[in-house]
Amino acid sequence: MTDSKPRSLHDTVSAVGGLLRLLQGSTVSSLHLEDQGVSVHIERRMGPVTEDAPAESGLPDETGDASLMPAIAPAVGVFHTCPAPDEAPFIQPGERVTAGQQIGLVEAMKMFTPVLCPVAGVLQEVLVADGQIVEYEQPVALVKVETAQGDPPGAARRNREQTP
Repeated sequence: MTDSKPRSLHDTVSAVGGLLRLLQGSTVSSLHLEDQGVSVHIERRMGPVTEDAPAESGLPDETGDASLMPAIAPAVGVFHTCPAPDEAPFIQPGERVTAGQQIGLVEAMKMFTPVLCPVAGVLQEVLVADGQIVEYEQPVALVKVETAQGDPPGAARRNREQTP
């Protein structure tokens, strides 16, 4: 590049996110770039999945609570809880969600990728602040999984407690 303007952290993260998307599905196992004093080294682990790899198998989150399922970032970028700065969040903690419902988005290089809820249930907690940079497959929210009857565990008890 011939542009001498220093990059911001946001620009660098966005550029790295774009590189990662370009490398998906390729056979490239290692890439090293240097530009304007910034050095990026990307190395893909080839071989069997290890226990430190993000879970995509429906396993419980790191808290050990089997009724909580993490929603994960689909890309590296900036996490947003709202569709636009002047609009309400996609969803608030305590609200019901359906499997596949959008609960946020990740912005990278002016491209927006939806963050989708993995299961039906109740949004327990948003783990990432609006505008925070997230990593690929980083948990961004926790969802309390619904039981077969359609209610999250403990919902009947809470409903009885709230009834006058």
